[in-house]
Amino acid sequence: MAGRVCLISMGCKKNTFLTQIYETRMKRAKPYFMNFFCAKMTSTQRSESANHLLKGYVPSGSPMHFFVRQYEKMQFDRDSEESYQEKRTKLGGVVLAQNLPIEIHASKIYTRAMFENFGEMLYEGGSYVLVEVVPCREYIARHVKKDSRDKWCKNEFLVQVNELADELKCECGMFEHFGMVCSHALKVMIQLGLQEVPAKHVLKRWTRDARDILPPEFIRSQKDQGPLKYSSRRHNNPHLLCLEIVRLGDSNVDAYTLAMEQLRNAKALLEPVADVRDGMGLSNREMAGDSAGSSIAHKQQSGAECLAMFRQLWGTIQEETSGAAYNKPRQSAI
Repeated sequence: MAGRVCLISMGCKKNTFLTQIYETRMKRAKPYFMNFFCAKMTSTQRSESANHLLKGYVPSGSPMHFFVRQYEKMQFDRDSEESYQEKRTKLGGVVLAQNLPIEIHASKIYTRAMFENFGEMLYEGGSYVLVEVVPCREYIARHVKKDSRDKWCKNEFLVQVNELADELKCECGMFEHFGMVCSHALKVMIQLGLQEVPAKHVLKRWTRDARDILPPEFIRSQKDQGPLKYSSRRHNNPHLLCLEIVRLGDSNVDAYTLAMEQLRNAKALLEPVADVRDGMGLSNREMAGDSAGSSIAHKQQSGAECLAMFRQLWGTIQEETSGAAYNKPRQSAI
């Protein structure tokens, strides 16, 4: 639909090449990077970045089997680099530039590379002064050397803060593009006296627990979800046994093959039996607790609404009664 509108609005309806491209749109291959996030990169740069990375491993005009072999080598090299960065984050020390509470909090949640980026933003924030437009709601970050900078440089940025001071929006758009707090918003956070980086400005992909991603049915076991609301022996015993099986299955290739085979058999045997639920399972109890909490909140809201309606009705009755008594003619005493 958008392609047809574009052809008509741009006056390209009679262009044979563009018309043929639009008519054969169903045969197009979907972009590989459509559902992948690439930080600090626009959609046009994604393919260029992938080409630049692959050209170091695969020469042009290579056969398919060579491409697959070199692609696996590229994946191995990238995994090695990520493992090195993880080790660097765990073993490397942290150097605080200003010893601010928000900087200490950032050093505990971000990886080593992203904390270095955070430190650069903190350093750049020192070149700005804040002008309060609306108290605790809007600020303008103005560069201290705006007169000596190039004319094409933007020297003022508007930073907006919500009512709870847990979300900031800067017109530079760095957080929306990169996922990291910009120097202007960071300057406002320090001005407001925030002790930690707001949770809405901490993306998991930049944290130390970035790889702690589980499927939706196991999301309650992630580190960032906090402790489990419910616990039972019936849940803990199989969990510990599965961890022991994972440890044994990781010993060698034969142990891995045997462990996977037996786990698949156990899963196939358990699926028909597990269809009948007694309501005491961990997932069932959590779902019941969430639904009960929502129903209680709904009842409290309904009760508050009824009380407000009753007070309004009672006030109307009192006004009508007092008005009728005031306007009623007095009877003369006989």
